[in-house]
Amino acid sequence: MKIAFVSVALALASCASAWGKKAPVEIPLGSHLQFSASAQIGDNDGSDSFIENTYVNNQDVPISLKFANQEADPVSVVAIGGTFYDLKTDKVVVSVQGTQVGPIKIDSGKQAELVHQFETNLDAKIYRNVIQVYVQHGNEVYQVHAYDGPVTVVDPYVSPMSLKFIFAQIVLGLTAAALGYYVATTYAIPYATGTYGVEKKPVRAKPVVPAGSGVKTGPKGYDESWIPKHHLDQEKKTKKKA
Repeated sequence: MKIAFVSVALALASCASAWGKKAPVEIPLGSHLQFSASAQIGDNDGSDSFIENTYVNNQDVPISLKFANQEADPVSVVAIGGTFYDLKTDKVVVSVQGTQVGPIKIDSGKQAELVHQFETNLDAKIYRNVIQVYVQHGNEVYQVHAYDGPVTVVDPYVSPMSLKFIFAQIVLGLTAAALGYYVATTYAIPYATGTYGVEKKPVRAKPVVPAGSGVKTGPKGYDESWIPKHHLDQEKKTKKKA
């Protein structure tokens, strides 16, 4: 029954966030609870891979969460969420609610830690980021803010020696070369030589009679090979009489 209530509550809250409307079942803030949560964004066990309070787009950025329960009863961490607000207008840019974890049961007077991975795909700039921790106390589910402050979203660094970068430069270079060749041959060279816009006159091909074809031409320059011999003899006699 408890698990079903948690699932329904988180699903309704997630849908409301996506639609930008008020949730039919809201998950209230657990400000009255003696339960605290804190988050450190980008801390990767002292590694220089991530900068504190900075998200790198399309990369899993670690978020170190610490919990402390001062309630008389156990409190369970059931989900982690995050909301990004525009720093100027304070409008919601994107909200991810109800990423289920655990549940992590924390007994009275005890503490617990959790490293959660979060990936962004936002415009590179500064946002207000709220990290929500959803906890269950008894039969009720509450949200506790582990972080509420400015964060920086950056694009991933691309090394000049990476294959992606080199391939992109090759493609860009070939495209620029092809475009330059087209402009030079179509506009620059014809304009410089004064032939730009001048249409070329078509050159008519002259008939060529191949050597050794057996074709004979008479004094008039036409082919006599097809004329019967007696007709040629008769023409010669007529010329002599004249």
